[in-house]
Parts: sequence; C-alpha cells; structure tokens
Amino acid sequence: MSTHREIEEAYKDEIIKKSKMVKFTGENVGDMEGELNQASFYHESVYFILDAKSNAVKIGTSHSVEERMIDIQVGNPNKLRVIAVIPQGDSEQGNIEKELHGKFKHLRMRGEWFKYDGELKSFIKNLP
Repeated sequence: MSTHREIEEAYKDEIIKKSKMVKFTGENVGDMEGELNQASFYHESVYFILDAKSNAVKIGTSHSVEERMIDIQVGNPNKLRVIAVIPQGDSEQGNIEKELHGKFKHLRMRGEWFKYDGELKSFIKNLP
C-alpha cells in the first residue's frame, strides 16, 4: 500500500511529465516578462496567483497570464503576485487545471481560490 507521500510524488511526477514548469520570484508582473515570453508559444497556461493577505491562491488558465493577472488585480483590494505558471499544449487544454482543482478540492475557498496551506504550499514550493 502506498503512503500519502508516495501518492503525492507520483501525482506531481505525472503533472511534471505533462508540462514545463515556470516559477516566478519577481514582486510584480513586470519582473516576469522574460519568463512569460519564454512560455508564450504554448496555447494556454495554468497559473498560480497568490493573495498573501487572505492566504489564498487562484489556480486558473489563461492565454496571457500577464493580462489575466492585471484583470484579477483590478477587482481585488489586496496585492496579488503570480508565483508559478505551468505552460500546456493544445492537447492538454484545461486538463492540468482540472487535475489540480481536484487534487486540492479540500482546500477550496471559493471558485478557483484555494487556501494557501500545507499540501498546496508544498506543491508550489517544490515545482522545478
């Protein structure tokens, strides 16, 4: 019987096989311009946007993470930050996002916003 850690690692490995992970360390959208350009040939990307004040992460998809970030920021009084992006090809459109929503459903706060704790925090932190 597999342990929780082994299952988590296998699941993470499966997602990594499907995508090229990109992590951002910049404090604002402008800081990630080079990394976004590097990933721009992909049809759509799964993004992780952190609202540190409310300890929440939005897991969503967009053709332009930079534009999506700006749109979300306009409607949010707290400072937001893109903390990771998973570019995906046309054939995978929506699959990775759906898998992540299912994996972290126990942390769902509302819609695509998830509590930035434990398993989700560890998952994002350990992305290559």
